[in-house]
Amino acid sequence: MGKFLSSRVGGRTPIMGIEPSLIGATKSFWRPARERIMPDWTDYDTLLELYTRVGNGDIQALEEAISGGFDPHVHLLGGDSSIVSVARRDERLLAAVYQLVGTVDVREGSGCSPLMVAVMCNDEIGVQNLLRLGASTEWRRQADGSNVLHVALVKPASEQIGRLLAGFASLAALMAENGFGDTPISQAVRWCKRKGRKLSTYLELYSERYVSAGGRLDVRMGAPPRTLEEHLRAGGFEWLWNRLANKIDQTASRRTEATKPRWRSLLSAAKQRCKTWQRRAVGR
Repeated sequence: MGKFLSSRVGGRTPIMGIEPSLIGATKSFWRPARERIMPDWTDYDTLLELYTRVGNGDIQALEEAISGGFDPHVHLLGGDSSIVSVARRDERLLAAVYQLVGTVDVREGSGCSPLMVAVMCNDEIGVQNLLRLGASTEWRRQADGSNVLHVALVKPASEQIGRLLAGFASLAALMAENGFGDTPISQAVRWCKRKGRKLSTYLELYSERYVSAGGRLDVRMGAPPRTLEEHLRAGGFEWLWNRLANKIDQTASRRTEATKPRWRSLLSAAKQRCKTWQRRAVGR
């Protein structure tokens, strides 16, 4: 036994037949948490490995990284791409990332949100997944104050992306003015005049959403400040305004018709109560 313990292998003395290098590795693994060496999240290769593992569906890697000091809002791959953008095309993976990060609105290195990046990449699946998880249409880009509705007009994406954005667009996003004083609607009108009718689909979707969301028709906004009717007529879109006006009239008439039976039933109930009280008074 003594001979076994004192034997040397490769110039090192094994302990109970175990190599000293393995013992050292085991000791370092069981160090207290405060003594462990934390990953350098500013290192490109370290981030690349994490982003690759998350992109392949290893959500546990992200959970361990966050507990190890990884900040999704700060540690961007190459200083540009966020961890949310890596997962945007996989709905389940994106939902798992959302649970850990707490939001899908993480500022990219370009100052855009992941939703803006997906729109600029014409990524319908990514746009749909992000919007379903609550991606904000009001997020402002740092460079010029544009939101995703403005961004979609720069390089018009597919009609489906336009419908998705319009369907989830808030009234505040539709009324928001960028650094040039344009709302999404006023920008679409001006650019339709300059670039032809390629943006007319987006203009229709944005205008219809503004009306259905309860936007006021007497408010002046955009550059120059005009009402919705004035913007559309100035851009040569009288046909669109006429269609919206007809829809507004139809909605108002339906509301009026819907309230009539209610008032009639209330009036009838009031008359019935009066008759009941009169009978009781006579009986006394």
